[in-house]
Amino acid sequence: MAAAELLRGLRQAGFDVTVADNRVVVRPASRLTDRQRLALLTHKTHVLALLVAPPADDRVKCTGCKFYRARLHRCARHRAAGLSTHEVGLDLAALPQRCPAHAPRP
Repeated sequence: MAAAELLRGLRQAGFDVTVADNRVVVRPASRLTDRQRLALLTHKTHVLALLVAPPADDRVKCTGCKFYRARLHRCARHRAAGLSTHEVGLDLAALPQRCPAHAPRP
């Protein structure tokens, strides 16, 4: 059982899995099966790495999108991006954000 699968399985089973003092803490520990305990011991290093790793940053900037018109400060797909107008201010265009309409420039 891989560390990611183990972690996902524990959380789906209702366990709270955290890190404290470089230890994997599972609550309620009394519900852990022997198989789960063995898997945690076997994959401790990888489980710890998954728990302390920062999440991937999936935010993008308008300035890096092929639908952004820099000279006009406009978004060609503003509705798909969730904007009410095609006008995009310079401050918004420079901010990292999650945009469903984003397409990287070729």
